[in-house]
Amino acid sequence: MSRSDVLAWCMPCLPQQRPERPEKPERPKIELMTLHQEIWRKILVQLEAIDLATLCQVTKELQQEICSKRLVKTLGLRALHILDAPFLNFAWLGAGRLASGEDGWETLLGSLALANAPRSRWMLEVLSLSSLLSVGVSHETMKSNALLGSNSCDSWGWEFSPKGWVETISSQQLKSQSRQLQPLLGHGQRMILVFHLRPRNGAGALLELAVLSFNGSWHWLDLGLTHELPALTGLRPAVSVDLGAAVRVLSSEVFLDSGC
Repeated sequence: MSRSDVLAWCMPCLPQQRPERPEKPERPKIELMTLHQEIWRKILVQLEAIDLATLCQVTKELQQEICSKRLVKTLGLRALHILDAPFLNFAWLGAGRLASGEDGWETLLGSLALANAPRSRWMLEVLSLSSLLSVGVSHETMKSNALLGSNSCDSWGWEFSPKGWVETISSQQLKSQSRQLQPLLGHGQRMILVFHLRPRNGAGALLELAVLSFNGSWHWLDLGLTHELPALTGLRPAVSVDLGAAVRVLSSEVFLDSGC
């Protein structure tokens, strides 16, 4: 019997050597914790106030992931969502950061034009409020002797009275809305107006206003009064002040240094 015949006869009895399978490439490990914060931020941008409030109640872990525990406990999730928007740092044209009615009534425009960006915010601290004060946005062609909300130029905003009333104003003669607050300024109290600009579905943007007040501790209040704006081309922050009213543009998160 030849050698080849022997091998052919024995082959079925020999252990078969399986062909080596190529090793599967390892799946890249996705660090979910590094993506968690950015994913939730994108989700929160799309939510309305009522939805954010619901989220705040149903999950404490979410709060811990997206922001400082201390700020969430103090201000709430809705406030943190707004304060996460890009911060606008500007001054009043011809007046620096302080807009005061000490020289009589006038309207001032911000040095920075509003851009069609995803979101933005700016903050004004009310230093005195013993007369009417109007805040909001206006077209850059508004004159200093025009009143914010008048039909002389496109503008949208809110009017504050010393008695605590806040009323929506607009050059478009829209139906006015109002709300009464507690006395807004007192001894040792600070009042900061927080403007939040975010895109609407379709064209234009939504302008929201919240009040951040300090009287021993910080408190956040959503006024629930909003303005729907058209394209932002040519619009700037604006303020109308009279004798006894003054506001200061905040250039940073200075309120965080007061124990918030």
